[in-house]
Amino acid sequence: TLVVPFNDLDALEAVLRKYEVAAFIVEPVMGAAGCLEPESEYLREVKRLTEEYGALLIFDEVITGFRLALGGAQEYYGVRADIVVLGKAISGGVGAIGAIAARSDIMELMDHLKRPEPAMRVFHGGTYVANPMSIITGHVLVKYLYENRHLYEESNSLWSEFRSRVQKACEENSVECWTTGTASLSGLHFTTKRPRSAREVYEARWSKLVERTLHLYSRVRGVVYMSERVAHYLPSLVHSREDVERLVEVTVDFINTLGKLANTQ
Repeated sequence: TLVVPFNDLDALEAVLRKYEVAAFIVEPVMGAAGCLEPESEYLREVKRLTEEYGALLIFDEVITGFRLALGGAQEYYGVRADIVVLGKAISGGVGAIGAIAARSDIMELMDHLKRPEPAMRVFHGGTYVANPMSIITGHVLVKYLYENRHLYEESNSLWSEFRSRVQKACEENSVECWTTGTASLSGLHFTTKRPRSAREVYEARWSKLVERTLHLYSRVRGVVYMSERVAHYLPSLVHSREDVERLVEVTVDFINTLGKLANTQ
């Protein structure tokens, strides 16, 4: 396994050129790193490079799938991967479920009918495979999303506004903090520069304490998000404008306080 930084095409090409790489796995938007969005043309160039060097492109869409758009990051960015892995959102929060999608010639490698002998096919199995409850709820969810695609535009616009308002507060208070993300996925980083990769999120951080303080402050004010180490938000389509307004209020209040403290020193 070889690791290359997100948003670094030179590093990716260097690895592809030096080694015989079977596949490149990437989150189209880095979730746990604080919702780092791909730079312009990054995913398209990744697709070009993997094709050029004969490697499969695998999108980890456990977070981006059904969240950026009905077709996930592939639809949102207009880039088709060779293999896509999905999970969580498919069942609407009911039961455990995951899914693999791929080019037809790849999926056929797991087809029991076309490849009856075990040695002829790729093995696929799992503890919760075809769980009836998950399958039924997943079918209902996808059908609902298909019939209500306007929800994506509304949600994405709402969270874009969140990022803009919080970034404005950072700039007005001269606080080194940066909003990242795209569509509804949003992050807030207290770093000396706007991070482009997971490595930069941690290397450019100017204070671990401020992030943990924001997490505690938010909880006291009635707002809960996932990680105390990196403020990032993975909303669902049910989060309303009222929810976002509350989050903006609490976050901006915190940034305003930081600015006042900095000016008194």
